[in-house]
Amino acid sequence: MKTQIQVDADEFWPSLQSDIRSARAHVYLQTLSFEGDTVGKGLAQELTACGAADRRIIADEFYTKHRINDNFLHNPKHWFDRELRKERDDTLAMIADLRGEGVGVKLTNPSGPMAMRFLHRNHKKIIVIDDRIAYVGGINFSEHNFTWHDLMFRIEDAGLARFLKDDFLDTWSGKHANTSKRFDNVEIHRFDGKNNHESYKPILAMIASARKTIYIESPYVAYPFYDALRRARANGVRVILITPDLNNWGVMREYVIWESARADIDLRLYKGRMLHVKAMLIDDTILITGSSNFDFISAQFMQEVIAVITDQAVIAEFKEKVLNKDLENTSLCDEKISHLRGVYHIARLKLMSAIFRTAVKILPGGGS
Repeated sequence: MKTQIQVDADEFWPSLQSDIRSARAHVYLQTLSFEGDTVGKGLAQELTACGAADRRIIADEFYTKHRINDNFLHNPKHWFDRELRKERDDTLAMIADLRGEGVGVKLTNPSGPMAMRFLHRNHKKIIVIDDRIAYVGGINFSEHNFTWHDLMFRIEDAGLARFLKDDFLDTWSGKHANTSKRFDNVEIHRFDGKNNHESYKPILAMIASARKTIYIESPYVAYPFYDALRRARANGVRVILITPDLNNWGVMREYVIWESARADIDLRLYKGRMLHVKAMLIDDTILITGSSNFDFISAQFMQEVIAVITDQAVIAEFKEKVLNKDLENTSLCDEKISHLRGVYHIARLKLMSAIFRTAVKILPGGGS
């Protein structure tokens, strides 16, 4: 097994271009955002020119039709935003062109009436090429995503690639599964979005197993992970969290500051741009990464893929190439959020969770 850590789009995109151009059997690509801007059109061009017999892409319906360039198209302040609407129209035209060129495109997880299923996203970012190469991580295909600080892991392993190919084909046919499988020093977990409360228990157990340190990089951290991290701190484990100072979800920034303070977590704010990395390093021996954030939305609602890596060479590379450099670009958070405001934020998040859990139970439809 050969694993490469690719930091940001500058490393990821040239690698993917080369792999797509060498593909002969199939290219299967799943993403949350696939927008009709220079990045999305660049991917579309590569897929159109690719010589593989089977080329397909799965993208999220909500982030294709309703949330454009990280803005909710139907928010009243965007009703007359011609640029956003043009990009949405360009995206739909790009998809139509791809289909006309023989590239399969499927939009997954309809958001339902009044977008009441919008938390139930297929949040996976996976790419499988010719049963030999797989990518997992957090990078989506849009201009704003390509400017964010993020990671992809490129893995050459036939068994792992076939496992993720099966996941892609299941999603394509509307099936979702909770399954896990180990490949050498990498274990892949697939979460179906319905039974995540059970599927995430092994991840929470890994946090509970910590004895010395837990490093986390994530833009969105919330319960039940804060509950597990608080217990780790009570056991004497040092917890260091790196999260973006410029968070694209405003409520999460204040909530993370408040929760981290009351859990006695060492909170570092990443400077300069949005940090979208999703990684947790436990005792320098277990690296958890993939598409999942460490929050209630991933843990309750979303279909995700997580890789648990115990290869010490990969972990050493992660520390040198990602963690240590990111720590250098942070400042220790000294902001204070009042307890009343913190309680207000967590109440908002839990109310949102309850509303959308109820909506899924009573609304017809759903799925892929």
